[in-house]
Amino acid sequence: VGVNITRRKDLALRVPRGPFRLHKEMNPNIIVIKLVPGFDDVTICDMIKQSSNLRAIVLEMYGTGNAPSKRTGLLEAIQLAKGKGILVAALTQCLTGAVILGKYAVGDALSSAGVISAGDMTTEACVTKISYLLARTTLQEAEELLQ
Repeated sequence: VGVNITRRKDLALRVPRGPFRLHKEMNPNIIVIKLVPGFDDVTICDMIKQSSNLRAIVLEMYGTGNAPSKRTGLLEAIQLAKGKGILVAALTQCLTGAVILGKYAVGDALSSAGVISAGDMTTEACVTKISYLLARTTLQEAEELLQ
């Protein structure tokens, strides 16, 4: 630490003005899909079509947000989900790094379809944040706050 400590008030939290409030309402209607070589696009579409209460899909993508480039079924599934008002977020399966959807053509197409990059969040952090946001805000606000 050293001898001199500089206190930055602009970085400190304000003193609470009221009692502590805990918001326990969470929206559990979220599914995590880990993309693996050979995954079935039709199964993902069917799951979205059959679900009446699904509110969010978290896709664990390859690298910086890649998916197979020669298959259009995943994009169709995403468009179907977005049409039903389902939030779609993308994570990386890599231990380090982040999803950057505009890095490659496939990621750019995913972004254009409405997929939101969850950056470098862990799966657990992303699901928890989405669950909390969907319980407290609208879909549009949740998408904005997730970014």
